[in-house]
Amino acid sequence: PQPMGDDSMEVTDEMRDAAQEKRSEAMQAMSDGNREKAVEVFTEAILQNPQMASLYAKRASAYVKLRKPNAAILDCNRAIKLNPDSAQPYKWRGMAYRKLGEWQKAVKDLDMCCKLDFDEDAYTMAKEIRPKVSVTSVLVIQQSPIVKVPQKRHIPRESLYNSL
Repeated sequence: PQPMGDDSMEVTDEMRDAAQEKRSEAMQAMSDGNREKAVEVFTEAILQNPQMASLYAKRASAYVKLRKPNAAILDCNRAIKLNPDSAQPYKWRGMAYRKLGEWQKAVKDLDMCCKLDFDEDAYTMAKEIRPKVSVTSVLVIQQSPIVKVPQKRHIPRESLYNSL
């Protein structure tokens, strides 16, 4: 797994500034289409300031675009732990779940993203995935085995007394 940093460490002002500089550098790499470089630089920023949730969400977006959904999910989980009111980690985790075919989890996260802060991409993606959730649910129901539960046998009271 990717380096996650120690979110309990003391972060100084110098470390925050260094993390911001690395964030800017990573965003430029993303704009240039160099996602591998962006992941590398976001990681450096995270190690400087592991308490900044947006760094994990930004790195997750690069992982999604690099087709590394499991790494994206780890980053989103950390971002949500640090700031559960941020929409971006839900968006990128939803996108990652989509890549894994986890339709129900994807829709749940994309809906949460839109609930926190409406996002057109997340809304469109959730709308596209929603029919797959109902189809998947029907398939699961159709494939589940039917288990017969034996019914309790009723024994008349008189026969209980007769057997004594």
